[in-house]
Amino acid sequence: MDIRSISVSDARAIRQEVLKPGRPASEVVYPGDESELAQHLGAFDDDKLLAVATFLPEACPEDAHGSGAWRLRGMATRQAAQGRGLGSQLLSRGVERVSLQGATSVWCYGRTSARSFYERHGFVVSGNEFALPHTGPHYLFVRRGAGVGRQMQEHLNTAASEPIEIRALGARDVVVLRKMLDMFGRAFEDSPTYTASQPDDGYLRRLLESQTFVAVAALAGTGVVGGLAGYVLPKFEQARSEFYIYDLAVDEAHRRRGVATAMIQELQSLAAARGIYVIFVQADHGDDPAIALYTKLGVREDVLHFDIVPRKNAA
Repeated sequence: MDIRSISVSDARAIRQEVLKPGRPASEVVYPGDESELAQHLGAFDDDKLLAVATFLPEACPEDAHGSGAWRLRGMATRQAAQGRGLGSQLLSRGVERVSLQGATSVWCYGRTSARSFYERHGFVVSGNEFALPHTGPHYLFVRRGAGVGRQMQEHLNTAASEPIEIRALGARDVVVLRKMLDMFGRAFEDSPTYTASQPDDGYLRRLLESQTFVAVAALAGTGVVGGLAGYVLPKFEQARSEFYIYDLAVDEAHRRRGVATAMIQELQSLAAARGIYVIFVQADHGDDPAIALYTKLGVREDVLHFDIVPRKNAA
């Protein structure tokens, strides 16, 4: 699955199909749609557009004179693709993008039936329930503090000699993932493990498309200067998931600049969007910088780790 920018015409087509079937096309044309600031995002599977969402700078009704508010509109998923978490991914990526443009809040009018969805993503109800023509009962949902991402980006760009972009990788990022593997090999001083037998492009593409693998990259220009990779672990005792950070490293020339923190914060946003309830990571004794970072961001647990070799049954 790949989240990327789309044209306003593509966004309107899916809005019409999903949200306003049989209604006049004018009902899916929003003020500000064609503004240079408008963020139209789409979720693609093999270049097929399955879901859309639009983010527009617009004052929130609860604070009409405030600044920095962005409105979420027209989030829609084609019927055949519903239930795959596409709305969560679009919402997470959209909040990330508008944060980098200085957003201090994101708001929307959402259906009452979707209240739990918005609350899982950090939105709160503002005011009383009301009804909209043709669509039924709604609430005003507001997520405050969306500018944190921008503050971290500004910190990175101030500390670095060139801008650093933090983003989750999608199916079209096989080349970036290979650069991340090369960087891991250098950072861990273990290039044979990470470069000698890399999988083919098809394997890496399927991995990036899967719902159980996540890679986050820090990019300076076209180079990868930091990387995080890990796995979503669906649980059996409850209908929930954990996330295990398997590898995290920053190129030596870019350390002590907040890159690792920024990648973990990107993962935290993604995990919240997917309903993941905890992220965990291991650190080696003596790796003081890593221990200090994880202590700042989480709660420490001292456990013992054992590697058990698989055993083949005797013939």
